[in-house]
Amino acid sequence: MSNKQKNVDLLAGNPAKALIKLSLPIILASYLQILYNITDMFWISSLGANNIAAVGTGGNFMWLATGVMIIPRMGGQVLAGRAYGSQNRKEALKISATALKMGVISSIAVAGIFIVFNRGLIGFFQFNNQETIHSAETYLKAVALGMPAVFLTGIISGLMAAGGNTQIYLKATLIGLLLNMILDPVLIYKADLKVLGAALATIFAQYIVLIILCIGAARQQFFHGIKLFKTMDKEYYLNILKLGIPAGFQSMFYSLITIVIGRLVAEFGDLQVAVQRVGSQLESITYTVADSLAITLNAFNAQNLAARNGIRLKKGYHFSLVLSIMVGLVGMVLFVGFPDSLANLFFTDSFELESAKSYLMIVGFSQIFMCLEIMLIGNFAGLGNTFYPSLIATFLTLLRIPMAYFLSHQGLGINGIWYTISGSSIIKGIILLLYYHYYQKHLLENLV
Repeated sequence: MSNKQKNVDLLAGNPAKALIKLSLPIILASYLQILYNITDMFWISSLGANNIAAVGTGGNFMWLATGVMIIPRMGGQVLAGRAYGSQNRKEALKISATALKMGVISSIAVAGIFIVFNRGLIGFFQFNNQETIHSAETYLKAVALGMPAVFLTGIISGLMAAGGNTQIYLKATLIGLLLNMILDPVLIYKADLKVLGAALATIFAQYIVLIILCIGAARQQFFHGIKLFKTMDKEYYLNILKLGIPAGFQSMFYSLITIVIGRLVAEFGDLQVAVQRVGSQLESITYTVADSLAITLNAFNAQNLAARNGIRLKKGYHFSLVLSIMVGLVGMVLFVGFPDSLANLFFTDSFELESAKSYLMIVGFSQIFMCLEIMLIGNFAGLGNTFYPSLIATFLTLLRIPMAYFLSHQGLGINGIWYTISGSSIIKGIILLLYYHYYQKHLLENLV
């Protein structure tokens, strides 16, 4: 079967079917990753709340690193999608080569920062427990070694999605998950490496996923003819940066804000850091579908905008809007309706259970709006508008810091922080939805 036959045609046929066919492998792959994360957290949770907090802290910095990766991924995916929409595969390959080079360089730089400035980064949280500090430093230094695999996997999967191919990513992720689930208990307990074992299991699986992804792409000749070592015009780098920086900076600022919020959370004890970490993993049940849909819409919009197909753009948006609301509704029902059952998966102490239950019930009401925010950001990106949506989302997220501090010190305690996170998500979803309708109206008028 040829490479062309493996790809989803985003320019013809039913838009909803095309979006489902392209996004389903990404969604399934993401849920496999969630399953691994939850499994990983399950094994680590038996080591105590201190180790959950340590891994959660390392996870925040990993999130920060992902923001750097998003720059070449987002810019490369949008531009490659436009090239495929214009039936210019040669241009798509040049863009892909540029994005991959940027990914290699930036991943090495980020890994170096995490290793060299490890102690200072963890010290920012001012943890009270020495075991938490040591475990967090160990975990961050270890996962830094996996940065090249994380960056390249993200960029390659994004570029392949731009061309309508997501099947390989699903297969690679499935194998990586199975490997991870086997290695976790072996390295954490059998080898008695604790959080280091969890990190090593993750790193090994990440490189396996990257290798399988590359082999699959080579077999289907997806990047056939790409010239990785050819010097590209600086215009390619500048165009990727122009589109990628707003989205990347949004993610980085979001993670930095989350780190600052994490510092406020730590004032209420290491347990609350663990609660937030577990809660964010459970939130990924809804977040993942919205994020996968955003990646798909990025490619769908980029191709159809290049083909000047306004009707398909509108139909694709309407489908994504309904799906995002449905997914968010499921998350809200789970968190608000069954918080005890979810908390019991990770905590046993009565105080721990009550803390986790409070988090889930409060953030549960924002799930629909969180999904809308993520989906709309992807929609905007595919249309080439990354600056203003990122600016809006970043500014409103930045307001979390003073609001979280104010509410948590006005009698609400830790719940004041949870109310801030939930409330800001609701506001962002509403504002971005209104802005998108305004922007789409003028965009479609210009395509007619």
